[in-house]
Amino acid sequence: MKILFAEARRNVELNKHEIDSISTKLPKKLGILASIQYINIVPYLKKEFEKKGKKVFISKGHLTQYSGQVLGCDVFAAINIKNNVDAFLFIGSGKFHAMQISIQTKKPVFIWQPSAELTKITPEEIKLFENKRKVALIKFLHASEVGILVSSKPGQFQLKSAILLRKKLEKMNKKSFIFIFDTLNITELENFSINSWVNTACQNIILDDSRIINSNEINKIK
Repeated sequence: MKILFAEARRNVELNKHEIDSISTKLPKKLGILASIQYINIVPYLKKEFEKKGKKVFISKGHLTQYSGQVLGCDVFAAINIKNNVDAFLFIGSGKFHAMQISIQTKKPVFIWQPSAELTKITPEEIKLFENKRKVALIKFLHASEVGILVSSKPGQFQLKSAILLRKKLEKMNKKSFIFIFDTLNITELENFSINSWVNTACQNIILDDSRIINSNEINKIK
């Protein structure tokens, strides 16, 4: 089966007055990131911000095609330059990617899309996320049966890792089942009498349900 990915770009007219306005709210050392819809305006924004005296850093992720692009679970475009910047500007909609960038880099993350207000991931949002992670981990520790989530999508398929994880769970006296999916519908998890799920796919999945932990979180258990 051949898979064809079609890029979707938004045609936007950038307002220089708007760019000047958000520039004053951003720190001097800045990393710029974007979803694929806005990746084409990243070079222009870099040039404009540098005219205003900012130091702008852009890097490329492991699975992405373009510098500055954030794709699903690949936020290495941010991780690679986190020690060079004071904060990140994510160009896109929603908080799905921005939250993961903030979590992975421990840096402030601003969110903006043309003609919209500049917003920021707040400490309260991070704290709420951390509390949900603690709840998920407690559920895992008390669970006797665990579901292992495996995505069949290219770049995310981790069946071998799931099999090794299943052996590890057996040593922890937990019965486990491997679930392979293409697109995960969280509501379908309700069809199984399992209270804890371990994710081997995109790490952002944990944002959708407090019963799910990422496989690397298990390594933190002593």
